Amino acid sequence: MGINKERRQLMHLLENFDYIQRTAKHAAESIANRTRIASWAWRIENVLPDDIIVDIRDFMTANQKWETEQLEFDVPRRAVHWDQASTSPYRRMHYAFQQLSPAVSEAVGHQVDFQHCNMWEDGTEYIIPPHVDNDSIRVAIQVYLNDADEDCGTSIYSSQNTEIYKFPFISNTGYIMHNTPDSWHGMMTPGNVRRSLYANYR
Repeated sequence: MGINKERRQLMHLLENFDYIQRTAKHAAESIANRTRIASWAWRIENVLPDDIIVDIRDFMTANQKWETEQLEFDVPRRAVHWDQASTSPYRRMHYAFQQLSPAVSEAVGHQVDFQHCNMWEDGTEYIIPPHVDNDSIRVAIQVYLNDADEDCGTSIYSSQNTEIYKFPFISNTGYIMHNTPDSWHGMMTPGNVRRSLYANYR
């Protein structure tokens, strides 16, 4: 009985390791193939393996543990609560994106270290005006997870009021954003539920 239990634990460990490594390798390739949109923003595509996207979608649909995201703006956003099983996609993404610090550092041109990874759900009334992130975020990655109107993706601006590009909201695509005094971004198109993965580096 004890041997069978140890064998199952070992199998779970190996499965977890493979899941994390496969995700990190796939995401690193996506970052390497990024498309520059501005000096501080890049589009990324095919960020995660297809089966991992499905796994995250299923997890977020079934998840019962949420918390309200504390933001500078009062917006209808909630985040997956940190109290999740070690084999959950939430925890696995944390470890996978932690391994991406070298790839992200190469992309932005200087050393950054992983801080946190979260999963968000934005309600249909969600909008966020053009803004620059606070100093706690040096580099951010957002990966869109669900199907929604392409027009509800994040926009970047040359100033507080001039839009220069909108990242289309297409599942398994997203962006890398280097936080600078000029990195104005926002989303002013309500009407969709948006689910995304968000990682930040410092």
